[in-house]
Amino acid sequence: MTMNEGIYLMKKELPCSPKDIRLLKYALPSTLGNAEAEEMAARILMFSREREQWVGVSYNKLIQAMEDDLEKDRLAQEKWAQEVREYNRTRRKHILTLGLSKKPNLPIKKEKPFSLISVMGLWPLKKGLAQLIENEWVNVYESVLYPSESLIRRIMEVQHIK
Repeated sequence: MTMNEGIYLMKKELPCSPKDIRLLKYALPSTLGNAEAEEMAARILMFSREREQWVGVSYNKLIQAMEDDLEKDRLAQEKWAQEVREYNRTRRKHILTLGLSKKPNLPIKKEKPFSLISVMGLWPLKKGLAQLIENEWVNVYESVLYPSESLIRRIMEVQHIK
């Protein structure tokens, strides 16, 4: 059953609710023993967390979301670079006018959740997805990725969820 484009309601019940899992955006630390697999699992589980029910996500929607994150990161880096250039220009003007012009405010870089994508691109996360599938932590049906019961039980064990 499709909820909306690329999101599919799970028919199978899992041992806990998506709300029970402590999930950081793009991170499920010290859970699966591999940062790439942990980030991919977190990304897949985030769709369920946002909808407060277990869902699967199409491979295409997942990849598109990651490509969107890459683009947002690129735009944020460009904006930050522009702010730094403007700060330096204004600072030089302030110094050259012996402090008579307005002193510039140092730009503040906005923090964003860490993602391997911003450091390494998409390839390592595709490798992480392959590991999730190989370890049967994600079930694939017609290119839709569903969290598996073994993944949820592993998370429950590590996070001490009863």
